[in-house]
Amino acid sequence: GFLYVLTATLMNMAYSQGMNAALALIIGKLYTPVAAIGARWVLNKYYMWLEYVAIAILTLASMIFGYLQAFSPGSSPAWAEDVNSLRVAILLVLGSAVASAFNSLLTERILKGDKARYHVQKVRLDASCIVSALAFIPIIAVISQRAQDNPWAVRPIDGSCPKSSVCWQADGCSNPACECECGDGLFAGWIPSTLGVIILALVINTGYGWLVGKLVQAFSTIDRAIADAFSLLLVYFIGDPLMNGTSLGNMCLNLVAFIVPLSTSIFAVASSEMQRVIQAADLIEGKTTGETEVTDSEETPSDTGDSSSSPPEETSEDEEAALSPHWVPGEKATRL
Repeated sequence: GFLYVLTATLMNMAYSQGMNAALALIIGKLYTPVAAIGARWVLNKYYMWLEYVAIAILTLASMIFGYLQAFSPGSSPAWAEDVNSLRVAILLVLGSAVASAFNSLLTERILKGDKARYHVQKVRLDASCIVSALAFIPIIAVISQRAQDNPWAVRPIDGSCPKSSVCWQADGCSNPACECECGDGLFAGWIPSTLGVIILALVINTGYGWLVGKLVQAFSTIDRAIADAFSLLLVYFIGDPLMNGTSLGNMCLNLVAFIVPLSTSIFAVASSEMQRVIQAADLIEGKTTGETEVTDSEETPSDTGDSSSSPPEETSEDEEAALSPHWVPGEKATRL
């Protein structure tokens, strides 16, 4: 719960520093290699060098794809002019990606280690997230000096209020020059004009979190991250042309996009080879154990110290006479 809330908090703080959504998506792809490396400590899971190569190719391809899609060559977005704020925002996104990776790994460990039903596990995790979020609200209000981060401060509640408005300044809503609608409280932004969008976002996020948890429980965090990379292809080749009427004439972007399924195939092949190696090692170990047991069972009785089946030793005539009840000492034995 704590890492989940930390991830969301860092990302929201990055957006408040002027981070662009496209750039946040590009930098956030660091999630996959961090999760692969972190699995070594959290889950005691190791990957082959070929799997690491596939993850690196997939991460770089996704970053390049997002960059080429968001920024045309030679363009200079207005949000990138403030270099200092942009550096802070990039660091916040990187921290959010690292926290998200370890949150997913710990979630996988909990889901696979607990024998309860999935919906019970999910409710427990969501309840811990709610508690952590409520604990973070006063902490963020103390750390941040911005009115929009303090739920008890009077602030603009309509997204149409321009950022250059005096309403966003300290006590700006009390300024006579402020023309935006203001309010305070945790649900200050829940106004009729935005209520539908908020409810839709809650439904989508809830369904997405449920499906992601189920996928992580059945497979792994890395498999989920690799599958998530296909969302770029889905949006680019299907979503944008249908919804926004965008063209697919950029061959450079198209070729970079096809790197994603190819690197995914490399990872799948590497994973299957790893499984074959593990199965072969188990078979060799089982065969060695069986041969050792057979060798132990075929040991000779003298090796085991059992003399019950050893052949009888021959006795001399004097020894036979000594065993007789009629034998007199000093008398030599005579065979009858």
